[in-house]
Amino acid sequence: MKDVTLNFLDLETTGTNHNKDRIIEVYVTKVKNNKTLDTFHTFMNPGFRPDSFILNMTNIDYGDLQAAPVFEDKMDELFEFLGEDMLVAHNARFDYSFLKSEFRRYGIDIKNNYCCTVKLSRILYPQYQKHNLDSIIERIKFGDGKRHRADYDTEVIKKFFYLSYGEHGHDAFENAFNLSVRKAAIPDKIMNKDLSKIPNTPGVYIFLGKDGFPLYIGKSIHLKSRVMDHLYNDVNYNKDLQINQQMTDIKIIPTAGELGALLRESALIKKYQPLYNRALRRNESMVKLRRFFDENGYSRLDVERETTVDTNELEEVVGIFGNKILVKTMLQGYVKKYGLCPKLLGLEKGKGACFAYQLGQCNGACIGKVPVNEYNDLFSKVFGMHKVDIWPFDGPIAITEKTGDLEEKLLFDKWCFIGTSLGTSDETLISKQVFNLDTYNIIRKFLEKTKTISEVITDEIDEFKILNLSIDDVSISV
Repeated sequence: MKDVTLNFLDLETTGTNHNKDRIIEVYVTKVKNNKTLDTFHTFMNPGFRPDSFILNMTNIDYGDLQAAPVFEDKMDELFEFLGEDMLVAHNARFDYSFLKSEFRRYGIDIKNNYCCTVKLSRILYPQYQKHNLDSIIERIKFGDGKRHRADYDTEVIKKFFYLSYGEHGHDAFENAFNLSVRKAAIPDKIMNKDLSKIPNTPGVYIFLGKDGFPLYIGKSIHLKSRVMDHLYNDVNYNKDLQINQQMTDIKIIPTAGELGALLRESALIKKYQPLYNRALRRNESMVKLRRFFDENGYSRLDVERETTVDTNELEEVVGIFGNKILVKTMLQGYVKKYGLCPKLLGLEKGKGACFAYQLGQCNGACIGKVPVNEYNDLFSKVFGMHKVDIWPFDGPIAITEKTGDLEEKLLFDKWCFIGTSLGTSDETLISKQVFNLDTYNIIRKFLEKTKTISEVITDEIDEFKILNLSIDDVSISV
C-alpha cells in the first residue's frame, strides 16, 4: 500500500472473552511504504493471575505482568500512538474487540478501521486450505521466534502483508485489501455468502451453526440492517462474538409486517430452542392461577401447571405466568406486603392459623379474623394487575400487513393466533384455540399501538391456514 500509514498489531490476552478477560501484552509497529516509523510495546498487569495455559502458551512470566503497568496507565500513550490509522491484525476482529473494550472501560471510544489478514489470505490465496498464523509462518518461511508473543506475531503479519503486495501487484492487492477491510466483521464460514440478498424489510433471521441447527433467531422490521448490526457489534457484545465464531449460514424469512415477524420468531424459538436465545425459550407449559371461593366465601387460589388454557375459562383465571418459582416468590411477597393468607394462596396446607399469622404477616383470614368482603376486595385489587384482559372484540379479527408485494392476513380470536393467509399447510383453519402467553403479550401490545384491524365474518375464515413453521420449508439462505 503506497503512502498509507498502517498499525500492524498483535495482542496477548488472558482468554477469549473481551468483557471479562484482559490484555497482557501489546505490540504495535507503525509502518508506511514498508518502512517502520515507530513501535509501541508493553506488558500489562491484568489484575489477576492468568490461567497457566495462557502463561505457558505465550511464554510470559507472571512476575513480568505483576511488575507491568495496568491498562489505565498506558491508555493515553496507546491512544495517541494508534491515532486514526488503519489497524492490521490476524483475526483482527478479536484484537479490535479487546482494544475497544479496554478503552471503553475508561469512557474512550476508538473508531479505527481495520484489515484482517485472515480474510486477506483467503482472498489472495484461495488455493490454500489453512490461513491461520502457523500456516502462514510455514508458507512464507518466516524465521524462528517466540510464537504467541506479540512482537513476533506482529512481524509475521507485516512480512506476509508486504510479500503478498509484491506478489500480486498494486491493483490486485488493493482490491483484496479493500475487501478484507469490509469483510473484517464477517465470520469466515459466511464470507462468501451474498449478504446483499437480505431484504431490508420485516422478517425473521436465523443464524445457523456447523450442524445446521439454529444458534440464534431474531426478528426485525429492517432485516439487513439488523443482521449487519449483529455482525459488526461483536466488538461490543460477547454474545455476538461467540455467535459469529460459530456461524456457518444465515437464513431469512421475509414477512409482510412486524406482527408476522414477532409471531414467527416466538414460534421458531420455542420449536428449536437456540443456544443464544434467552427470551421466548420457555416451552408451552404455563402456570395458571385460578380463583375459587371456599365454603366460607373467601377467595382462594389454585396454582396449576397447564400446557393449554381454555379461553372460555379466562374470566376465573387471575394470572398466567411462565415460571412456577417466580410465581411462588411473587405470592410470598404479597403475603408480606398486603397481609394475604398463604393458606388461601395455596402456599400452605393444614388446619388452623397459618405460620405467617403467627409471624404477624397474615391478617388472619385463615381463622376468620378478616371480613370476607374486605379480604375478597383486597384479593381482587392485588391480582387485578395480572388478570388477562377481556378480548375487546365480538369475534375473531384479522390484521392485514403489507410490505411491497407481500401481504398477509393474521387471524386472532380471544388472544389466540389461529391462522394466516400465508400458511404453507394444506389444512384449513382448525377451530381449537390455543392460548399462548407470549402470543397474548405480542398481540396485546400490538393492539395498543395500531388501528389497522378489521373484523372477520365466519364465512371468510376458510381462507386461513395453519402456520406450520420450519426453517427448511419457509426460509431462504443468503
